[in-house]
Amino acid sequence: MEASVRFRYASGAPYTPKIFDPSIQKRIGNVAWSGGTWSNSGEINSARFDDYQRLDIQWLSRWHLTNCNIVVFLEIENLLNHKNIAGYQYNSDGTIDIVYQYAFFPVGGVNIEF
Repeated sequence: MEASVRFRYASGAPYTPKIFDPSIQKRIGNVAWSGGTWSNSGEINSARFDDYQRLDIQWLSRWHLTNCNIVVFLEIENLLNHKNIAGYQYNSDGTIDIVYQYAFFPVGGVNIEF
């Protein structure tokens, strides 16, 4: 049996802020007009997302047989359920939605190694 714990902490990734210009509109799916257009600001990578942190734990059990190995595992990713930002979604109406990475995420399975 194996057990592991992993904690990751990193400063937020850089990104280039966008500017919304309502005077330039585009057609959305031949149905409606957008409220404006997003464009990159001249300040390349001048902003940062919030800090990234995550705690993962994993349990493994191995059985060694004659011709193969069987590995059963259970992993819980982001045990503390911290909201890590993956990016922003810039909507055509000028609003910004935050896109988060997976929160608390249990994973389990069986591997057969030959």
